[in-house]
Amino acid sequence: MAQLSRLVLRNVNRNGSLFQPLKTCLNKTPLASVCTIQLFHSSTVQSNTSKVPKSSIWTTSVRFGELQTKNDIGFRCSANASDDGEFLHVTWEDGKVTRYPYVWLRDNCRCEQCYDSGMNQKLLTYKTFNANAKLNYVNKNGCNEITLHGDDDHVTVLDFTWLREKAPEMLKGTYDVEFPKVYMGSDAHSIVPVFQYDEVVDNPLKMYEWMKSIKIFGMGRMKGVPKKSNELMTFARNIAHTRQTFFGDITIIKAKSDAFFIGYTPVELSLHTDYTFGKTVPGIVLLHSIQRPEVGGESWFADGFKAARDLRNLDEKAFELLSKGVLEFQMHGENERGNVHLKNQRPTISLNESGDVEMVSYCDYARTETIKNISTDEVPAFYRALKKFASLVYSPENLMVLNLEEGEILASDNFRMLHGRAGFTLGKNGGRHVEHIFFDMEDFDSRMRCIANEHRDKIMEL
Repeated sequence: MAQLSRLVLRNVNRNGSLFQPLKTCLNKTPLASVCTIQLFHSSTVQSNTSKVPKSSIWTTSVRFGELQTKNDIGFRCSANASDDGEFLHVTWEDGKVTRYPYVWLRDNCRCEQCYDSGMNQKLLTYKTFNANAKLNYVNKNGCNEITLHGDDDHVTVLDFTWLREKAPEMLKGTYDVEFPKVYMGSDAHSIVPVFQYDEVVDNPLKMYEWMKSIKIFGMGRMKGVPKKSNELMTFARNIAHTRQTFFGDITIIKAKSDAFFIGYTPVELSLHTDYTFGKTVPGIVLLHSIQRPEVGGESWFADGFKAARDLRNLDEKAFELLSKGVLEFQMHGENERGNVHLKNQRPTISLNESGDVEMVSYCDYARTETIKNISTDEVPAFYRALKKFASLVYSPENLMVLNLEEGEILASDNFRMLHGRAGFTLGKNGGRHVEHIFFDMEDFDSRMRCIANEHRDKIMEL
């Protein structure tokens, strides 16, 4: 199991059997172990590992994350103040040294005067904080603890475990509910774990595994859901408060003659991400299939992150245009809740500060004529870039076609996954009945942290 959880799969060929070894492995392996597996399509994918800048305020080659008990970590470690008192130097058991700015350690002191552990909040504020504080000397207390004595007579007690875990956060905070992603092709959905509703709704550990599958694969599947309206809301309340929109707390999608938007019609609904026209985009979409049409209506999904990475490697200029050019999206009309006119602007591919893709925004039916941050001369190339991205998400290699069963919930990462459906025929049963709910990503992540805090030992054993 330990070997599996360190496994990295790279350069996998795109063919019908490419996922079989991983699928077999996953069927026998708890999802907790999958969080360290990275599956990338084709040799065009590059590693996403962050690099320490040359001008780093800390330097180390320690392999953070090695399995060691708390009392073992500091056994052969030592610590001392730098000559100028600006840094704490920690020498690890392999002889490597990490430098910690003392002012950062002072700011993060967890003594009763500086921190309220009951509220998990700092009491030390910049109003009284001494930014010129220096470290006078260090005492080692037993095996794992050290005491820092500052020139302001403040005493800070730390342990080597905390120092080892927190070192990377000085430059870049760790996103604790983010996991390595499995990038999805057309046949990749076959490896996504399928959960049973009764197990997940009553078991926080199963809930955590299901939520983790959404983080890893971009989607989470669950079967055996009661086929009745508003059951999705009953389930959603076990996670967090839902994101209310102009559709209401829950969106009931059925074809009707006075359709407010294209999703309420039986015609084809092209691939898109939801709520592109909003200032704040909900991160998670839950779809509950209650009734399937007699003919058509298959659900479509495509991994926008994979398509963006493929585009970057196939045509870097096209990728740059889609990450630079800003499109406008709107929702304008009237439903039973009244008039609405939402409008927002964002690029098709949003990048974080490291240049990695963090969000895909794609919705043809909500796109207006506005294009910003693109010169007139660049407009033809920009349209060709959009077409190239669309060709990738609709390609046979990337488009997932799923016949969602009646009584199935499918959750998707709305920052990453595009979804749509084929057109369908209205039959004697009235057609298609799907209900969906939004969560803000922060609330979804909060629920994961709460489960992890309450069941940490059991989650580590999964």
